Amino acid sequence: MEALRKVTLWILMLVMLLCECVVMGIFAVDAGSGQKSVAKALAKSDIISDIVEESLKKNSVNGEAFYGETIEKLAKSDAMTEFFATYISNGIRESVYGYEVEEIAYDKLLQAVDEGIAQVNRESDVNITSDQKQIFMGAVSRTAPDLTKGLNTVISGYEATATGEYGETAAAMENKSAINTVMKLTTRIILIAVIAFTIMLIAMLSRSDRRGILRVAGTTLVATLLYGYAAFRGTGAVSESSDIFLNELVKSGAGAVAIGGLVTTAIMVVIGIVVRRGRDRRKQGEFSH
Repeated sequence: MEALRKVTLWILMLVMLLCECVVMGIFAVDAGSGQKSVAKALAKSDIISDIVEESLKKNSVNGEAFYGETIEKLAKSDAMTEFFATYISNGIRESVYGYEVEEIAYDKLLQAVDEGIAQVNRESDVNITSDQKQIFMGAVSRTAPDLTKGLNTVISGYEATATGEYGETAAAMENKSAINTVMKLTTRIILIAVIAFTIMLIAMLSRSDRRGILRVAGTTLVATLLYGYAAFRGTGAVSESSDIFLNELVKSGAGAVAIGGLVTTAIMVVIGIVVRRGRDRRKQGEFSH
């Protein structure tokens, strides 16, 4: 019976670990695809300026005056960063979760370009004349399909990277609808309920409160360390601007989850200690009577 109890405990801890890794993976995708995380990743990479410049060159658009430093400054302006962060964040959520996201209209893109040029002229040593502005805005309008295609490639890259980094279960899915199902709110609730149930069983089967606390908190700590390592390592590839961008998203998502995991572990320990002390006091009260 003792051997069966120990085997059962190890199985429960393994189930808890797997469920926690999947739940953490889901929340890591949430955090990594958030608008703030995307904006931060855009600021640390040149992916937008690369996509814009490539789109102009591919269509042989007369936008030479905007190549290089000018496009880089424009791409990193507040208006352009906000626009592309919103587009990419919404695109990732649509791609990963299956949400219906309204496509951002080209007029909003042109508005972002207009505001971005104004900021570049106002805050840098670059001066974009009104004629150059009209040429560039017309060029962006004509190259918008290729620009959108480039952004969608980035979105697909994050989807593939996230499912690979954040959970072998999701990566092993054969179709997109299955991944979307894993990401649904009901699935999250079920997984959290399973985790809570396994915690209860581990506590019941443990010989002492101390061992129960160590087993539960230790399992959560292992999952946390896995995501902490992912936050430290990232994707492992930072040779191109797209690699840098995806690397920052992965690190941001995994880092947020790792911090949450540490807080959760600490809370589990505190709750366990409080429960144990409460039981000790009740026992002392019984003996005193």
